[in-house]
Amino acid sequence: MWDGGRLSYGELDRWSDALAERLIAAGVDTDQPVALCLPRSPEAVVAALAILKAGGAYLPLDPEHPAERLGFTVADAGARVLVTRRAQAAALAALTARTVFVDDDRAGAEAAPQPRAERATPGTRAYVMYTSGSTGQPKGVQIEHRSIVRLVGRVSYVRLDETTRFLHAAPLGFDASTLELWGPLLHGGACVVYADPVPTGRGLARAIAAHGVTTAWLTAALFNAVVDEDPRLLSGLCQLYTGGEALSPSHVRRALDALPATELINGYGPTECTTFTTTFAIPRDVPPDVAIPIGRPIADTQVYVLDRALAPVPIGIAGELYVGGLGVARGYLARPELDAERFVADPFGSARRLYRTGDRVRWRPDGALDFLGRRDGQVKLRGFRIELGEIEARLGALPGVAACAVTIRDDGPGGRRLVAYVVPRAGDDAAAHPPALRAQLARTLPEFMVPAAFVALAALPVTANGKLDRARLPAPTTARPELAQPYRAPSSEREAAICRAFGELLGVEPVGAHDGFFELGGNSLLSLRLLARLRDAGLPELSPAVFFAAPTPAGLARGIDGEAATPARPRRAGARDAREPIAIIGMAGRFPGAADVEAFWANLCAGRESIRYFAPGELDPSILPAQRGDPAYVAARGVLDGVELFDAPFFGITPLEAQLLDPQHRHFLEIAWHALENAGHVPDTAPGPIGIFGGMYNATYYQRHLAPRPDVANRLGELAVMLGNEKDYVTSRVAHRLGLTGPAISVHTACSTSLVAAAMAMDSLRSGACDLALAGGVAITCPPMSGYLFQDGSMASPDGHTRTFDAQAGGTVFSDGVAVVVLRRLADAIADGDTIYAVLLGAAVNNDGSDRASFTAPSPDGQAAVIAAAHDAAGIDARTLSYVEAHGTATPLGDPIEIEGLTRAFRRHTADRGFCAIGSLKSNVGHMVIAAGAASLIKTALALHRRTLPPSINVTQPSPRIDFARTPFRVHTELAPWRDGAGPRRAGVSSFGFGGTNAHAVLEEAPPPPPRTAASRPIELVAVSARSAPALAEACANLARYFQAAPDEPGGFADAAHTLQVGRRAFSHRAYVVAAGPAEAARLLAAPEPNRAGSREVGAALPELGLLCPGQGSQYARMGWGLYHAEPAFRAAYDECLAILEAHMADPRAVLFSEDPQALVPTSVTQPAIFALEYALARLWMSWGVQPEAMIGHSIGEYVAAHLAGVMSLADALDLVAERGRLMQSMPPRTRPGCASRRARPRTSRASRPSSPPPTSPRGAW
Repeated sequence: MWDGGRLSYGELDRWSDALAERLIAAGVDTDQPVALCLPRSPEAVVAALAILKAGGAYLPLDPEHPAERLGFTVADAGARVLVTRRAQAAALAALTARTVFVDDDRAGAEAAPQPRAERATPGTRAYVMYTSGSTGQPKGVQIEHRSIVRLVGRVSYVRLDETTRFLHAAPLGFDASTLELWGPLLHGGACVVYADPVPTGRGLARAIAAHGVTTAWLTAALFNAVVDEDPRLLSGLCQLYTGGEALSPSHVRRALDALPATELINGYGPTECTTFTTTFAIPRDVPPDVAIPIGRPIADTQVYVLDRALAPVPIGIAGELYVGGLGVARGYLARPELDAERFVADPFGSARRLYRTGDRVRWRPDGALDFLGRRDGQVKLRGFRIELGEIEARLGALPGVAACAVTIRDDGPGGRRLVAYVVPRAGDDAAAHPPALRAQLARTLPEFMVPAAFVALAALPVTANGKLDRARLPAPTTARPELAQPYRAPSSEREAAICRAFGELLGVEPVGAHDGFFELGGNSLLSLRLLARLRDAGLPELSPAVFFAAPTPAGLARGIDGEAATPARPRRAGARDAREPIAIIGMAGRFPGAADVEAFWANLCAGRESIRYFAPGELDPSILPAQRGDPAYVAARGVLDGVELFDAPFFGITPLEAQLLDPQHRHFLEIAWHALENAGHVPDTAPGPIGIFGGMYNATYYQRHLAPRPDVANRLGELAVMLGNEKDYVTSRVAHRLGLTGPAISVHTACSTSLVAAAMAMDSLRSGACDLALAGGVAITCPPMSGYLFQDGSMASPDGHTRTFDAQAGGTVFSDGVAVVVLRRLADAIADGDTIYAVLLGAAVNNDGSDRASFTAPSPDGQAAVIAAAHDAAGIDARTLSYVEAHGTATPLGDPIEIEGLTRAFRRHTADRGFCAIGSLKSNVGHMVIAAGAASLIKTALALHRRTLPPSINVTQPSPRIDFARTPFRVHTELAPWRDGAGPRRAGVSSFGFGGTNAHAVLEEAPPPPPRTAASRPIELVAVSARSAPALAEACANLARYFQAAPDEPGGFADAAHTLQVGRRAFSHRAYVVAAGPAEAARLLAAPEPNRAGSREVGAALPELGLLCPGQGSQYARMGWGLYHAEPAFRAAYDECLAILEAHMADPRAVLFSEDPQALVPTSVTQPAIFALEYALARLWMSWGVQPEAMIGHSIGEYVAAHLAGVMSLADALDLVAERGRLMQSMPPRTRPGCASRRARPRTSRASRPSSPPPTSPRGAW
C-alpha cells in the first residue's frame, strides 16, 4: 500500500506474473542478474518479485546515482536486461541491450496467471547488491533465496504475520529493503511504500498514521535526526529497528522515554550476511551512558569472535567477528581474490564458509556482543558502508591531484562527515580546485561517498616509517569553502536567517545567498535537521521537495514566499494555426573564411571562395606521407579559424571536460548563445519556453583524438566521454547549459539535418510546445587541416572547387561550419518589435524511398514531391518565387536531378521560363554537411532582409546536362539588387540528405516594420556585462565598432540600448556609458569619460542604496522640464504634486516651469518646487526598480524623505511644505531662517525633524 493506492495479493501476483513472462521472453534465465532501476515505489516491488519469478536476480540501481557508476555496475554484473519506467527510458537507454518497462504490464495484470515451471531453487541468486570497494570499484554481493528465507522465515527477533504493516523507506539498493519487502509479503502482511524521496520525521509520522504502520527500520543517523526533532513523531510503531552504525545511547534513552508502546531493537549485519546477523531488544531501563550491544545471532546464524590465529577469544577480550550460517552470501561477483580473503573455510569443521567481517567485537557475560570498531579503512556513514580506499582511488586519479587521503571526522556541528585532503600537483592548482574535484567525483560516486569538505595541503603528514599519519590530518576550517560561484551576501532578513541556519548546522562562516547546501558539505539527513531548525526559527514549514528543488538560501526564501524555484513563464494564449508564419529573428554562425554572419555575408557578396588550400607543411602531421603524396590527394577544404578555441568557463565547464568534448559540441553551444543574443532574447527573460533542434556530423574527434589516447579519455570515464562526443546529446547539452526548457531534439538526417531541424522547430512553435526555437547544425572534421583522396564517381571535387551548375562541375568539397537561426511566431515577433530577417511560410520533409538507383542516389520524384509539399504548406503559387537557394552539390548527377525536381514542382503552377534566379553557397564555402541547410537559410534570409542577391560563383558556362532554357530558372552569377515584384519577395531553400531525406522551405521578406518613433529620452544608458574583465573589454570594443558603423536612425539607438538592458544576461563585470547617439556611445566605449561612463565588478554584497534629498539652494529655472516631457513616471508623480499645489498657488505648472530666472526665488515657490522635483525623481527611480534601503533629507528634502518613508501622506507633506514656504516668505528678510548672520545659529523646527523614525520606513532610517 502507498499514498493513494494499494495492491491486493492477487493483483500483485497477476501483475508480477505478466512482467515475469515478458522478462523470460526478453531472455532472462535462471540465476541471471537483471538490472532494476526504479525509485522506491510500488512498481519497484512488482518488478523485484517478477524478476524472482522469472528465475533472475534483481540488480538494484539507484536512478540518482551517477550514470558512469550505473554503467559500471550493469557491465560488471553482466546484466543484459533492464527493468524501469518508460519515463526513464531516455536517460537509461544505453545501459543494456534490452529494456522492459514495468508500467506496460499494469493493464495486463487483470489476466489470469498462467502456470509456469519453477525457475529458482534455494541456491539461486535472488539479488546482487553492490557495495563500496577498497580497490576503487564497487563490488557485487550475491545473495541467494535461502538467505532471504533465513532472514524472514521462522524467526523470533521480529513479529511477522498478517497484521504486520512494514514500512518500506530504504532504497532498494540498501539491504534493509530485503527485510522491508519480503518480511511482510512472505507472511501475509502489508508492505507500506514511503512516498517522499528522503524520509523526514514529519513524513514518517504521516505514513505511520495514514497506513497503520506497525514496524519500521531506520538507520542510526535517521533515527537520531528524528529523535532530535521529536521522538513522538514515531508514535504508533510496535517495533522499531535501527542500526547500520553504532547507536547513540542518549538518543535511544530519549526515544524509549517518549515511546512507551514501541519496542526498540538494535540490528547489526553486513550486506554479505543478508541484512541482519544479530539483534538486540533494548530494555527500557538501559542507562543513557552505556554503549548499546549488537546482541545475539538470529536463527540459522553462527557467530565467532576469533583472534589472528582463528582461535576463539575469552569473554571480554576483543577479537574479529566471523559469521556463518544460511545468511552468508555466495560471494562477490567475479572477485575470486576478494572471496579468498573475506570468505574463509570454517575452522570448526563445518563444510560451509565463514564471512570475515572486519569488525572488532567482544563477548559480554550475558551472551551478547559489543561492537568496538573496524580493523581496516572501512567506515559506516548514514547507514552506508564505505571503503575509504575507493574514494581515495577515484580522487587520486583526477587531474591536478598529486596525493590525497580521505577520512571520516566527527568534529563539526553537523556530525560525522567525509573529509578529503589533497596535495595539488605542482603548477596545476586550478585542476585541484575544490569545486572541480567535487563535481568530478559526483560523476562517478554516489552522493553519500562525495566528501563534504576538501582541505588543500602542501604534503600529507607521515609517520616515522613513512606511512600516512591520519591523526595529524588537520580539521577543516570553518571558513566558507571555495565554490563555483562567488560569495553573495543575503539581500533580505529571510535570506539572512536561512544563511545563519546553514552556517550553524554546517559549521561554515559566512554562507552566501546562492551557496548550495550540499556544496557546503550538507547531506540528505542534515537537510532534515536544517528544516527543523528553520521551523524553530519561526519560518514557515518547507517540504523536502521544495528544499531539494532549490537548496540555497535564496531559493528557499523564494520557496517560503510561494515562488517556484524556476518561475513559470507565460505562453501565448489562443488557438494555434498550422500555417502560422514563422519569423527568423536571430542568427549566428561560423563559416569557412568567416568568423560570424556579417563576414559570411560580405564574402558572399564579394563572390569570394573560402576554401583553403594547404601547403605541405600546413597539413596535419597525422596524415601519412604516402597519403599526402598520392597524386589523387586534394589538400583543400573549408575550415574554421580558431576551431580549437572554446570559452569553457563561460558555460561552467571544467578544463578537463572541455578537453574531452567534441569541438562540434563546443561550437554549437557557443553559436546557440550568440544566436539568442542576436535575437535579443536570453533564457532568463524569454517570453516562454525555448526549444532547440539540431544535429552534428560524425564524431571524428573521438575517433582520431580520444580513442588512441585512453590515458586522456579515461580521466573522466567512458560515460562522460560518450556524452561529450555522441550526436544524441548535442542539443540537450545546449538546453542544459543555457537553461532552455522547451523541446531539445537531436536530428540526424545527414546533409539535410539543419533544414529538417528548422521544419521541426516551425511545427513546435505552431503547436505551442515552445515560444522561441533554435534550429541549426554543426560539422567539424578532425583533423581540420586535412584534405581527401579524390575518386572518380564520388561526390568529392577533383580539385577542391565546387562549381554548382557549371559545365566543369565535378563534385563538392566537404567543409566545416556551424549555423543556427532563432525562430518565433510572426505575430509574437511583430508585437515585441523583434528584428525580422525573413518569414518562413511553410516547409516540408520527405524521403526518396526505394525507387532510386542506390541508397545514396538522389531522386527527382522525391525532390519534386517535397518542394511541391512545401509550396502547398506555404499556400503559395510557385510563380511568386524569384529565387531558390539550391542544395547544389555540383555533381554530374546531382545538379541535373535537382533542377529536374524543381522544374516539376514549379510546372504545377506555371509554364514560364527563366523568371527565377537560382544559386548555391556551396560554390563559396563547400558542403558544410550538417550545417549546410541552416547556412542556406541564413544566406537567403539576409538576401531578403537586405534586398540583395549575392552571386553564385564558379560558373563560367552552364552545365550542358541541364537545359536551363526550358526551365523556370537562371543561374544568378552577379551581385545585384533584389528587385520589387508584384508581391512580396519570396524564395525557396532546398537541402537533401545522403540516404534520401529531403527538406524544402519557402521564405518571404518580412512585413514592413512600423515606423520608428523618435526616442522619448535625449540620452540613453548603454549597459554591457561579461564574466571577466578581459571579456568585458572585448565586449565594449565590439559594441563600439557596431555603433561606429550603425546609422543614426530615429529610435534606433534607443532600441539598441533597450535590447542591451533586457535582452542580455547580466554578468558580474559591468560597464556603462550615457550617450545621445551611436557615435557618442562608440567614442565613450573606446575612451570612457568619468562623468559619462563607468565600470565595476559586482562584489560579494550588493550595495545598499539610499536616496539623498537636498534642501533649498539647489533650485534652478525650469528644473524637471525635460524629465516631465520625457518620462511618464516622472510626469505622473509631478502632476500629483501640481494637483495638490493648486490650492496654494494659481497655475502651479506655469509657475514652477517658468523660463523667468526669478520665478523660483520666492521661498513660497522654491520649497514646493524642490519638493515636487525630488518626489517625482524618487518615483521615477522606483519605477525603474531602484528601491532605497535608506533615505536621508536636508531641509525640504526631509519632508520628501518623510513621505516616502510613510510618515505622512503626500497631501499632508506638500501642504505643510507650501504653508512653511508661505510663512517663511512672509517674515521680514533679516529674520527668515537661512538669512541669519554668521554669529546667529538658526534653530531647527521640530516639525521638520521627527523625533523618532517611522515604523514603516526601510530599516527605520530616513
